[in-house]
Amino acid sequence: MMDDIQHLAGKVSLVPSQNGIVRNYKPVRYDMGTFDESVHPEVQAMHREAQWFINDVVNKVRPRRWLSLLGASGVGKTHLAESVKAALVKESPSFPIQFWKWQRVASILRSGDWAFVEYLVKEVYVLILDDIGAENTSPAILSALNRVVDGRLGKWTMLTSNLLPEHIGEHLDARIASRLYRGENVVCKVEEAPDYCFERYMRREEGR
Repeated sequence: MMDDIQHLAGKVSLVPSQNGIVRNYKPVRYDMGTFDESVHPEVQAMHREAQWFINDVVNKVRPRRWLSLLGASGVGKTHLAESVKAALVKESPSFPIQFWKWQRVASILRSGDWAFVEYLVKEVYVLILDDIGAENTSPAILSALNRVVDGRLGKWTMLTSNLLPEHIGEHLDARIASRLYRGENVVCKVEEAPDYCFERYMRREEGR
């Protein structure tokens, strides 16, 4: 998918989104990194929704919502989330925007800094949490994750995970899985796309 992706500059026109809402505000241009049109449709869908997410944040569209990128490893979820942060910082440098890997958040909490949970809930305008569910979670850490997602309802939030919604419900908490779909929140599931990171590795090993 992404070997030095060429510039994907998204210019949003007055067209309906997937849920039929017409967004008639000024378009925003931003760089989402490289993009190959031959990639799997599920990956293209992630990129489209990331574009809408950026435009909605920058244009302060209501209601504020979440975007969740869930499923298959190696399809560029983290890369895309990092690109979203970079685009938002460029377009709206005054917004408090934070990108955190969930493993790092869990490490901070284990050190005893439980006030960090309230900081993520209350002080961050756009929160991007990468790779939730990537590690075994103690009851205390799971409780903190529940507090974050519960407190972030109605706030700009982006989540990534290698778990699909049903697995989040099984391995983490059904309440978290339910909140992914609350209100105008959008979920992109990547179930069939190949592992592009592994494909690139194999091409290098084979000298292609």
